Amino acid sequence: MVVLSPRQGHRRTPSWAISVLLSLSLVAAGCTTMKPLDMSSDELRVAIRAGEIGQPGQQMMAVTADGERHAFAFQGVDTTQDVVRGEGKAGEAVAVPIGDIVALRMPGVKGLPTALLIAAATYAIAVVIGASMGEELYDIFGGG
Repeated sequence: MVVLSPRQGHRRTPSWAISVLLSLSLVAAGCTTMKPLDMSSDELRVAIRAGEIGQPGQQMMAVTADGERHAFAFQGVDTTQDVVRGEGKAGEAVAVPIGDIVALRMPGVKGLPTALLIAAATYAIAVVIGASMGEELYDIFGGG
């Protein structure tokens, strides 16, 4: 019987593999985009007032009738003032009148880039596992 010390049986993950996985995780951050909600302005305003749109902390961009874009982290709907409240990137308070909102953009996932990223990540993980277990698999499956 052969007894291995803890270090003898341990393999270190190759640095290139760590680099590939880190790069894939950075690319994954780019797979979201702000997508417009597919509803008319009137439907959108009704849904906002009913509290059907937005979760606290969710990023969104409201487009108003004058063409201005208001980007903020959603905090809630103030029905007494008829405004959507949020916090801008610099921490400033944002209040957009619901009656002025003509479009609302919220984070969405890009279909094809995300699917390609998942396939690439799966392949990279398989390569890392295969590289770290290569000799063991060779011994198990007929290497002799």
